Amino acid sequence: MIRKIARPMLASVFVADGVDTLMNQQDHLDGAREVLSKVRAVVPAQYSQLVPKDPQTAVQAVAGTKVAAGGALAVGFLPRVSATVLAATAIPTMISRHAFWETQY
Repeated sequence: MIRKIARPMLASVFVADGVDTLMNQQDHLDGAREVLSKVRAVVPAQYSQLVPKDPQTAVQAVAGTKVAAGGALAVGFLPRVSATVLAATAIPTMISRHAFWETQY
């Protein structure tokens, strides 16, 4: 019974964030550009071409993934896979928006 309530509640945060990101893509482009440059610096040269060059495409892909995986989690479709995908999309979001380790005191 609790899962029927908890999953949609948890998923609603990701769906809302994905929709907000899709509607306000310009607000997220600078963060995406920074994350993509960090990823290119870490990834070996033979795989660097797999990293998207356009930050807007990356923003749209992450936002669409959040909406799709959040919706799947909310209805209980492949909940473990959906939760794993949402956890994976939280990593670039955390690096681009919530970089608390870079703040100055």
